[in-house]
Amino acid sequence: MSDLYAPVSGTIKEVNAAVLNAPEIINQDPYGAGWSAKVEFADKSELTGLLSTGEYRELLCVKEG
Repeated sequence: MSDLYAPVSGTIKEVNAAVLNAPEIINQDPYGAGWSAKVEFADKSELTGLLSTGEYRELLCVKEG
């Protein structure tokens, strides 16, 4: 994995060691076991205007289910 870029600032509180050892998990189960880090937001107002999961999937043309 290379650098992880995020549209918000904050502090990394936890890293998923499983994906460090098997990065393919991110592609196999990105919304479950493939999470990469838990972040404590520095400014929650930065979340305003970000896409929801559904909006992001629509942007990528990914079908639900």
